[in-house]
Amino acid sequence: MECDLFKDEEDDAKLKKLINELINIDANIKLFDGEVAKNKEVSIEYLMNRIDRFKEIQRQNQALDDLMYGED
Repeated sequence: MECDLFKDEEDDAKLKKLINELINIDANIKLFDGEVAKNKEVSIEYLMNRIDRFKEIQRQNQALDDLMYGED
């Protein structure tokens, strides 16, 4: 499966859910950044942290926008 992170919040949530479901059934998961190569493999923890951090940054940016421009 190949996907682009951070382009669609729903897709990111679906990917995170899929990975958690695979973990629950003890599936062997390999994740790669950009290309399938040994030196491009990333851990599940790394990916989950990236997704969570991106969501946190979005929340912070929204809060800042609300303070600067007011809520519509």
